[in-house]
Amino acid sequence: MSYAPQEGSVAWKVIEFLTTNPEEELSRDDIAAKFDCTSGNVHSLLRPSVEAGLLIRTEVDDELVYRLGKGTPAI
Repeated sequence: MSYAPQEGSVAWKVIEFLTTNPEEELSRDDIAAKFDCTSGNVHSLLRPSVEAGLLIRTEVDDELVYRLGKGTPAI
């Protein structure tokens, strides 16, 4: 069975946002501000989505950012 984030979760909201804004990338602070979570928890909350390839985490200008991966579920 393939991984899909629970509807309404932070991961689900991030993927939904990036699906409708595929040119965007979000930093940890962006995600915390937009989706009402603690910035210190962002990497843990999104780890399963990164491991499943739904999100890609890369470093840009010494900051980790998230962008849409391949195989994104229908949201």
